[in-house]
Amino acid sequence: MRRALRIGVAVALLVGTAGIGTTGRATATDGLGLRFGPMQTDNLARVISTHPFKQTGLASFYARMLQGRRTTSGEPYDMHEFTAAHRTLPLQTRLLVTNLTNGRTVRVRINDRGPFAHTAKRIVDLSYAAAKEIDLVSEGVASVMIEVIPADQADEADRAAAEPNAPDEP
Repeated sequence: MRRALRIGVAVALLVGTAGIGTTGRATATDGLGLRFGPMQTDNLARVISTHPFKQTGLASFYARMLQGRRTTSGEPYDMHEFTAAHRTLPLQTRLLVTNLTNGRTVRVRINDRGPFAHTAKRIVDLSYAAAKEIDLVSEGVASVMIEVIPADQADEADRAAAEPNAPDEP
C-alpha cells in the first residue's frame, strides 16, 4: 500500500511538472545535491517571476578575465551589460538588486549560474557594470537584497529603456 502511494505521488509530480524542466546536461549542483542544468523553459520563468521572491545575502562581481567567455545561457559575458549569475532562478529572470549598505539599486538579467565561491553566503554574482552602479567594485563584496521583477513590469522597463528619450521642448 505504501509503495503504491509513493509511486502515485512520484507520477503525479512528474505529470504536474511536465511543462517545467531543464535542457542540456547538468552543469552544477545546489546546496542539497540536486543537479540542474541551463533552464530554458519560459513557463518556469513566468511562474517564478509572478510570485514574490526576495533573498538577502552577499553579492560579488565577475572579473575582467571572464570577458567574452560563454555564460550558461550561451551568450558571451559582457562586463558592460547589466547581467548576473544566480544558482537557481531561471535564466532571463529580471532582478532588482539593492546594496543594503548604501541603498543603491540596479536592475539585472540572469544569464549565468553561480556564485560557486563562498556559496554559503553569496547569493548573486553581478557583472562589472552592475557592481559599479551600486558601488560594489571597491569593496568586492557587499550585503544585498535581490527581488524578482514580475514579468509584466520587466517587459515595461525593457520597452522604456529601448525607446529613445524625447527631446525637451522649450
